[in-house]
Amino acid sequence: MTIRIFIKALSLPIACLVMAGCTPPAVSCPPAEGAALQILGSGGPIADDARASSGYIVWIDGASRVLIDAGGGTFLRFGEAGATFTALDFIGLSHFHTDHSADFPALIKSGNFSDRERSLSIAGPEGEAAFPGLKDFLQSMLGKDQGAYAYLSAFLDGTSSTPMLAPREIPRGEIITVYTSEDLNIDAMRVPHGIVPAAAFRVRVGDQTLVFA
Repeated sequence: MTIRIFIKALSLPIACLVMAGCTPPAVSCPPAEGAALQILGSGGPIADDARASSGYIVWIDGASRVLIDAGGGTFLRFGEAGATFTALDFIGLSHFHTDHSADFPALIKSGNFSDRERSLSIAGPEGEAAFPGLKDFLQSMLGKDQGAYAYLSAFLDGTSSTPMLAPREIPRGEIITVYTSEDLNIDAMRVPHGIVPAAAFRVRVGDQTLVFA
């Protein structure tokens, strides 16, 4: 499998890795056909490297189908890349350090202004010690009673036409399928990250595979 790297001219470069066999180089990122990985951000938690924090889009036939992580700055990069909330099939949050999850509420808020009606699958690790699991994280952000952004609680309880999130927590000790469709399959498993519960994702598009670990 050949991987070619393309840079889209935004306020900061966004790398796009196009997975192909022997196809000619794409003239744009993302390509209209096939699968591509676009790096929205690869920075860390310190604001000194001129990069957004971690975030990645998997494009399939020109549609932004998968988002892995949503660290600080990725909300802006998501829009600059031409990605849409409506096209997303899946969001994976590897863990709940801010440089991997801080822009998640902003991304979800943008969904209020989309025409999306179908639910949105989301997966993240189960909690341990001081770190929440995915469901507690969502409640702390969007919960109706005590959520920091309780006005967005319809994403959890379905009380309006807002598309509901469909969360799946990833336990220790097994590989689980967290999303599947006709052309896309996503598996997840727990991986070491110090004391922080963390998950890796395997995204399969046809005979091509990307692993985020």
